[in-house]
Amino acid sequence: ASLTWMSGESASLTAHGDSHLAAGHSASLTAAREVSLFTATEDLAAVAAAGPLSLRAHTDALELAADKSVSVTSSGEGIDILAQQKIVLSAGQSQIELNGANITFKCPGKFEVKGASHAFEGGGSAAASAPELPSGHVARVPDAEITLLSTEPEQYSERLAVFSSVTGESVALPYVLVLNGAVVEKGRTGGDGLAPRRIRKEAEQLHALIGPKGDWAIEYHDDLPALAPAHDGLNDSEASE
Repeated sequence: ASLTWMSGESASLTAHGDSHLAAGHSASLTAAREVSLFTATEDLAAVAAAGPLSLRAHTDALELAADKSVSVTSSGEGIDILAQQKIVLSAGQSQIELNGANITFKCPGKFEVKGASHAFEGGGSAAASAPELPSGHVARVPDAEITLLSTEPEQYSERLAVFSSVTGESVALPYVLVLNGAVVEKGRTGGDGLAPRRIRKEAEQLHALIGPKGDWAIEYHDDLPALAPAHDGLNDSEASE
């Protein structure tokens, strides 16, 4: 059985003791504007017991601040710090700056290098490969009264699926969606080749640009070929390499 809790305006859940929310499969919290998590006197923990933990800011800065120490530890493997342009490490009056092809050391005191041997060889480079983050907006729920039996027309739902025309396997590639000459969404398809679903009240004439910048041939159609990965039954649009 299912339970639906719906409110046309505000909804509040308050407990003088403890509150628990549990799900046998997935639990999602989505807001068109802001989401806040706050604890007044105790800890706040985010734990992924059997999978990765991801913390992202898709279109703005991500800040990690603490009044005391900040520790970053990898128990089994390594730690990678990547940036497309610049990395600055500062402590006291000393600083190490990695900027493009240059590395700059700054300190008002003694600079020491300790090692059994020192090798100064020719120049080399290793480009940072940072993942592309999708950008988009969550549609805000209309202020009009919400009813369980709505007389409004059904919304339009579409999703971009990318797969190889040679092997039929799903492909993870960067993409851009263009509407009336303006970019309305950009990101990267997942390992299943799918982009986030777009739900709109009106039909859209979208153009999809798929793959990194370069010479690409794009095939865009509405029918679902036999080689496409499984989908959830709604109208999907596919593109092949």
